[in-house]
Amino acid sequence: MGFGGFPVWREIGRQGPWDLVMNLDFLFRLSLFLPLTRSRWKAGLQSMRRRFYSPYDSFLRLDPDEGQNQDQGHASLTYLRLWEAATGFQDLGFGYDLRHLLSRNTEPLPGNLPSNFVCLAPATGNVFNRIPTKQWPFSHWKELATLISESGMTVVWIGTAEEQAAFNPPQIGINLMGRVNLAQLAKLLAAATICVAHDSGPFHLALAVGGRALGIYGSTSVTRLGPFRAPTGFTIQETLPCVPCLKSECLVQLPDFSEYSRPYCMTKLTPRAVFNRLGSCLKDKSGG
Repeated sequence: MGFGGFPVWREIGRQGPWDLVMNLDFLFRLSLFLPLTRSRWKAGLQSMRRRFYSPYDSFLRLDPDEGQNQDQGHASLTYLRLWEAATGFQDLGFGYDLRHLLSRNTEPLPGNLPSNFVCLAPATGNVFNRIPTKQWPFSHWKELATLISESGMTVVWIGTAEEQAAFNPPQIGINLMGRVNLAQLAKLLAAATICVAHDSGPFHLALAVGGRALGIYGSTSVTRLGPFRAPTGFTIQETLPCVPCLKSECLVQLPDFSEYSRPYCMTKLTPRAVFNRLGSCLKDKSGG
């Protein structure tokens, strides 16, 4: 994100002024340039270990280790506590909902899409930060695509142009990486039979527009960062003593896993296991 998140805050400031800006990361360096947002009220999370300067009008003090404590519940509940502190409005029990994106006028979706297709989003992180421990191996994605195709469903690859260059998806199904904007992607995910992705933007966007999605989780906590009040959300995660570690680099010592490469939680999770889980998701009407 650059020093202190400067490019992000500057861009937000250009699109302002705003009534309220909330910073959902309690790292001090990521709040340095918050005044650039030109907002009337600033709210954010602040580490309990930092007792000096705060750029916020409203804030919650959090233990830096809270993000690793699954007993704290979903991270979105923390954000809702901040929302209540900043606005006075209580949590009404709603989940995330971005279905308004579906009403936007957009260019027709490229490609001749069938009625039964599965979106695959093989990238993780964002343009500012790639997280290796959240990345399922590309070879696994290719094998999963083959299994899906052989089952009679069409694979549709989604992601940015940058991710297209890094991943270079195989010639299986339809490649829309780098060919759709956000509003088009929302419509694509809403129309898909299901989306398979990491704990990433496409996974949560699919749920926010009412679509079905299966999240492949590695180092992150399903309890803290899984589907939030989303009945069409599903997850799969390898059961290991180190999961979830919440680390960006795999450092665990597991001598019995010499046949796998790091991160073990991802490489040990086979394409067949994900495909079988996908099948059970399509049969399950409740989500979970």
